[in-house]
Amino acid sequence: MRKKVIIVYHGIGTEDPFMQVDVQEFQKQVSYLQSVFRIVHVRELLTVESQEPMATIMFDDAFLSAFGAMQFLDGLQIAYDVALIEEYIGMKEYCSLEQLKQLKKACFVFHTKSHQVLAGLQEKELEMQISSEYIDQLLPCEKGILVYPRGIYDEHTKRLLYQKNYIAGLTALPFHVSKRSNLYEIPRICINGYLSLQKFRFLLSIWGNLYLHLAFVKRRLLGQDYLGK
Repeated sequence: MRKKVIIVYHGIGTEDPFMQVDVQEFQKQVSYLQSVFRIVHVRELLTVESQEPMATIMFDDAFLSAFGAMQFLDGLQIAYDVALIEEYIGMKEYCSLEQLKQLKKACFVFHTKSHQVLAGLQEKELEMQISSEYIDQLLPCEKGILVYPRGIYDEHTKRLLYQKNYIAGLTALPFHVSKRSNLYEIPRICINGYLSLQKFRFLLSIWGNLYLHLAFVKRRLLGQDYLGK
């Protein structure tokens, strides 16, 4: 299988480098992705084999600060995915339903009803969180793909996704996607404002993927949060 990566953004800006990427850096990163990868929606990346390296650009949560970046991709005719939290649509600092409907190249995937951590939930609450029937009436969401809030899940979560005919659960495990990737533990690389373009390019290489795995193991051994700064 050729190289596959899922790149995740949250906000665009400079107020919070841990959650935001400067707009000019974002545009440089997109330009690099275009030069190396075929950029596709996440369903295609997960289900189609390709002779070319493939990348998916994803925006988690649909922050209002990222709306301009989404429009930028629309203007370039670049595919991207937006992970939606049902109850956050239209709230302060999040895109409105009207704005989301304007997006031309977006595919929408479900990021749960209220962004509650799924691990440890009782069956009824877990079912409610992953039920997308209401949001499916508002926007054309991709069926069968769930983004775990904060990247946290457990075996019960994965079993229920399987029972509910979800084809994939997307994590925050910071690796490339490979043939060995469990479909309910799909890795994604979260990008923040501390990352230089040089390191961004490195992380998308084979050696960068090895580095990400080693850094993950090191943090686990030290008892550190692998999503931390």
